[in-house]
Amino acid sequence: MATWPCQGPAYPRCAFKRLTPLAPLLFALSACGSGTGPAEPFSEPLLSIERSWPELSFDHPTGLFHAPGDDSRWYVTEQGGRILWFEAQHEDTALVHTYLDHSEVVDDRFEGGMLGMAFHPRFDTNRQVYVSYTAPGVEPGENMQSRVSRMWDVGGRLDPDSEEVLLRVGQPWANHNGGNIAFGPDGYLYIGLGDGGAAGDPDNHAQDTTTVLGAMLRIDVDSEAPYAIPPDNPLIGTPGSRPEIFAWGLRNPWGWSFDRDPPHRLWLADVGQNKMEEIDVVEKGGNYGWRCYEGTLEYDTRDCGDPTRFTFPVAEYRHDEGYSVTGGRVYRGGAIPALRGVYLFGDYGSGTIWGLFGEISRGLERRVLATTPLSIVGFAEDIDGEILIVDYEEGELYRVVPAES
Repeated sequence: MATWPCQGPAYPRCAFKRLTPLAPLLFALSACGSGTGPAEPFSEPLLSIERSWPELSFDHPTGLFHAPGDDSRWYVTEQGGRILWFEAQHEDTALVHTYLDHSEVVDDRFEGGMLGMAFHPRFDTNRQVYVSYTAPGVEPGENMQSRVSRMWDVGGRLDPDSEEVLLRVGQPWANHNGGNIAFGPDGYLYIGLGDGGAAGDPDNHAQDTTTVLGAMLRIDVDSEAPYAIPPDNPLIGTPGSRPEIFAWGLRNPWGWSFDRDPPHRLWLADVGQNKMEEIDVVEKGGNYGWRCYEGTLEYDTRDCGDPTRFTFPVAEYRHDEGYSVTGGRVYRGGAIPALRGVYLFGDYGSGTIWGLFGEISRGLERRVLATTPLSIVGFAEDIDGEILIVDYEEGELYRVVPAES
């Protein structure tokens, strides 16, 4: 895989190429943006990280998924364009199976590649799977092209000839692609896109609602072809604005998920620029501030207007703790009761895992749960609500388990 010509923290993910870990780890800024002190670890650890399926490793994995209601298989997306599956119930398995090989289609330069996957909520009957990836650019000014496609499972494999491209988005640079996709509790497909790349969002895409870059999209894949716009999307009827947009002002959403319990909040990690990483709770019509603000810090406030129109993060941390946030999951499992309802997330660069405790309305407390050597690229949730972690560099899978007594 090609390496990105990293230019310090301006390119914090650096094409997934791990930089020297920060050590010792300093914990600055607690939750709710304007925190006054460091995030401290608990005196007694709550969790440990345990290698799962130790015979398996993958080539630069980007995500881990399962079909709705089916705990028999896990599916792994690899940056290079493959989707593989293995039997979940056999910890000693060494067998992986190809679900899709799209490596001849995918452009995996820098931060591109196979970036997302979502099973239709009625997959057991309609066999529809949605994939998100980058392909070579085809239009003038496109460095690469983000695509969201629908495919059909035929005989236990995705049929590449069934591909129906629903959405094509030109990417002017090869970083900040976002790429995660997921069906929400409302049955609509959500799509997270970065600001188009370079550094500092030079074309101010994230604040420009005439483009879908730097935004969370929401579309209806079950009505019109190629898709319909949900009738309550916030920018319907706004002249020039893209009606697919659900929320905007994002830099590079890397890892977001819905809480499985009501009110099914959408938690999102947005990778920062030079100083700050942030966690947002995304709501319809929200503007999350980039490039006017990096977290709660002013970045480029020219023509930004009243700051009260922005929704600021529920948690953030500075780059002395890590430099590339990876969004996680709200813990709804039963193995660690003390973590139930806590949002777990991590950092790709430092390997730190945090939890957000408390209630949003009263301010969340960010606490260190673990420091690891992992290049944390993704989190997953099994049917029982237990949490798994994807390591990019070694291609290994880990499980969050109770701390050893």
